[in-house]
Amino acid sequence: MSDRVGYRELRDDMKLDVLLLGCGNMHDKRIVFSPEKEFQDVLGKGSPWDKFEQYARLHLSDFDEEIVDKYDATWCDLEDFPYPWEDEMFDEIHAYEVLEHQGRQGDGDFFFGQFNEFWRILKPGGYFCLSVPMWDAEVAWGVPDHKRVLPPGIFGFLTEDYYDNIGKPGYGDYRSYLQGRYWIAVAKHETEDQLHVVLRKVPARV
Repeated sequence: MSDRVGYRELRDDMKLDVLLLGCGNMHDKRIVFSPEKEFQDVLGKGSPWDKFEQYARLHLSDFDEEIVDKYDATWCDLEDFPYPWEDEMFDEIHAYEVLEHQGRQGDGDFFFGQFNEFWRILKPGGYFCLSVPMWDAEVAWGVPDHKRVLPPGIFGFLTEDYYDNIGKPGYGDYRSYLQGRYWIAVAKHETEDQLHVVLRKVPARV
């Protein structure tokens, strides 16, 4: 995209396809991120990437049937693979305070299986923007239906660079889970209570 296109006047058929998981009643963009460097300095100050409605054709999903009916969203149980979307369907996926509600701590099959599904439904080079509670925040452990924490370092296991260290002490080999479905970690922001991460899908090698 370029500012020459005129974001605020984009026709719907020109917009990016963006999936908001666990949408609930809030459908605003909470991780303000631009894939174009020229807009990094104006994020949150009127950038065309500040709001979904400026550039996105928004697809909503939730597992609460009342929410699904209210917003005509797609019902999806994020613990049940495969997800109900076609391969390479979305330019972006956003999941805010969602992932800690699935899986369980130490379940590698689920961790990699879920990110493999996100990888499958993203277009090559697409972005996955997520927020989760910081692992050492009280809210991470103190909410009854939180099933796991996702600390900053866990996303490194999804990147190809991590596996350059195989053979060194402390580096496990999880490539059999990934089967070439790698990510690049392009942004991370930590606060006392929250972790924001932006991952980019690495296209599969032919």
